[in-house]
Amino acid sequence: MLFCPKCKYEYENDIKICPDCGSELVSELINTDEQFNNQVYYDENKDYLEQLKYFLIENGIENVSINFEEDRNLYSLCTDTSSKFKATTLLNILFKEELEKESTENNEESDMSVQEVNSDKKTNKRQGKYKNALAKYNDYFGTGIVNTIIGVIGDLAFIFDFYNIRSNGSIITNVGMISIFSFFLGSGIYYFVKSQKFKPEIAKEGKLTDDIMNFIIQNYNNTYIDDKINEKIQNIDENTIYFIRTAFITNEIKNRFNEIDDEYLDNLVEQLYEKIFEE
Repeated sequence: MLFCPKCKYEYENDIKICPDCGSELVSELINTDEQFNNQVYYDENKDYLEQLKYFLIENGIENVSINFEEDRNLYSLCTDTSSKFKATTLLNILFKEELEKESTENNEESDMSVQEVNSDKKTNKRQGKYKNALAKYNDYFGTGIVNTIIGVIGDLAFIFDFYNIRSNGSIITNVGMISIFSFFLGSGIYYFVKSQKFKPEIAKEGKLTDDIMNFIIQNYNNTYIDDKINEKIQNIDENTIYFIRTAFITNEIKNRFNEIDDEYLDNLVEQLYEKIFEE
């Protein structure tokens, strides 16, 4: 008996193609409920990941699963280790084609070129959202200082000029004013204290970044990478080659360094790509 890998229906051996979906029949079904751990994409929309899952299956990647991450409240599209590079490459090509189509449809409304649109997609819609620990520290620290200064100046002005304020304003107005300035003071202290929690992360992230940058720059150059992916970049356009190269770099980093945040890694791979291929 033969089976449809997509519809899961059973057919006689003389039937080779599924009459419902057109998929080629196989001798046994892959257990699509098995959980794999190599993440290639994540999203809040499970239905969208289901579409990507079947896209990968139809392109020869059978070991695919959708896992739910409770800590991030997101669904992850995962494969086995041997399929991860191919899956990442296929998804990047798919996203590129979708963006080119969207760019063509909206060409009259935007002056952005296809290449610029693709650059927004290079990190699976996440580029530009990532902030490193130092940027977070500066944001919180700066907000804390500004709010504290406003709160202190406002409260001091209210205290030193209390007689005139009390004479010229109603009780409700006075209470409201001091409440506002006290809120600024309180939030300023909160942001300042919060900023201090990022200090250990700054040193840790900085060391990790240096280690990864040194590892890639010392062991990989543009010729070496293109030799490794030579079979995959024959007769394809430059934009698609970009996705294959970044997928290779990402895979090499993840094989060497464990438990790296995806947004952090996307941002770092973009920097490495520029150093290796564009400088």
